[in-house]
Amino acid sequence: MRVAAQRGLTFADASSVFLDPLALTVSDPAHSTLEARYATIGTTRTNKLVVVVHTDRDQRIRIITAWPATPGERRTYERQSRR
Repeated sequence: MRVAAQRGLTFADASSVFLDPLALTVSDPAHSTLEARYATIGTTRTNKLVVVVHTDRDQRIRIITAWPATPGERRTYERQSRR
């Protein structure tokens, strides 16, 4: 998670996105042929909107990277959360 730390996110912050009941998870097949990858956008425990790329390994979620949501990603999250 070094990349996320460089973007001002801690592991604890990034992993807390999975607690957001309005989080949106989509498949991300374009970035890996070896394993199923997903991108989740949601708010963290510190109320930051972030995107977390992750995979499932050994019955655990492995976070690959995370970043603060871009304006376009924010709009997607806000549209989805209104439903």
